[in-house]
Amino acid sequence: MYSGKITGGISDRAEALRCYKKASELKCPIAMNNLALMIENENNQEALRLFREAHKLGNIDATVNLAFYYNK
Repeated sequence: MYSGKITGGISDRAEALRCYKKASELKCPIAMNNLALMIENENNQEALRLFREAHKLGNIDATVNLAFYYNK
């Protein structure tokens, strides 16, 4: 889901990142959470910021991911 793969096996991680970034800029909490999941290994601080923002906007998945983050 977060790798950029679409049904049929087509994969475009760069396009997935672009779409999630755009939706995150528009304050979509689902996109923020998904973007954070995609980038957490590459940009830890930005992922944490996105999890926090999505949590503040009421995304339950981000709240759970934020808890996992604090439990590391």
